Amino acid sequence: MLCASTSPRAACAFASWLALALALADLAGCRSDPPSASPAPLAAASPSPAPPAPPACESPGVRVVPAATGVATATLVLLHGYGGSAADMEPVGRALARGVPGLAVLVPDGCEAWEGGAGAAGGRQWFGIRAMRDDQRAARVRLAAERVLGLVAVELPKRGLPAAPLAFAGFSQGAMISQWLAVHARPRPLAVVSFSGRFDDDAPPTVEAGRAVPLLLVHGERDPVIPFAQADRAAALLAARGVRVERLTRPDLAHGIDDASLAGAVSFLTREVGPGH
Repeated sequence: MLCASTSPRAACAFASWLALALALADLAGCRSDPPSASPAPLAAASPSPAPPAPPACESPGVRVVPAATGVATATLVLLHGYGGSAADMEPVGRALARGVPGLAVLVPDGCEAWEGGAGAAGGRQWFGIRAMRDDQRAARVRLAAERVLGLVAVELPKRGLPAAPLAFAGFSQGAMISQWLAVHARPRPLAVVSFSGRFDDDAPPTVEAGRAVPLLLVHGERDPVIPFAQADRAAALLAARGVRVERLTRPDLAHGIDDASLAGAVSFLTREVGPGH
């Protein structure tokens, strides 16, 4: 910037200094544009909603087989099969309670009325299978097992039964749920017995630290409903999830529970949940 010839020297010097300051400010970007507003902070992500709780299990008939010794030191939850009922399984519960000292048996009806039609009076189920695809079975087993756990949490204190030690046993559809509980129930069951079942799980196999749950797989080689090959498959899948699997194979048995099956279950449960555990 040039000074006018008629300006005093001091004014000219000041004007020169001011011009230099303005030029430096332009280079530094101080005068280019007003500062932009600070960006709005990102909104915090909403937490994922918790999965809905499974519907409560409506069990119209719950039977209790008291311990043969009078004082229950352990409880076995015994689950019937598809279309069965607590009344069907009560004789099995009585045989187990007679054979295992201190064992009381809780025998509930399934959570749902059987979908078997007009002739299904009194029949129950843990989950429906009509029009069910194979890829839907595992989720249905899981939901049914979660409902069973809710039922057990209500029924044990109501009936004055010990919540620990706790074991599970089941036949057919009830065995499927019992196998799932051997892997996923917390606290872990003391033992599990599966009569003529299969294993389905929609969670990846993992092995957690801690005591391995002992599980007795009882299956007939002539089972036309759940083929014997499912017992081999279950044994491998359960072992991969840290379950300690024992086998009792019945060569001439179809889909059912015979005296030898009961004797094997009594021996197993006496060792795993009898006095001293």
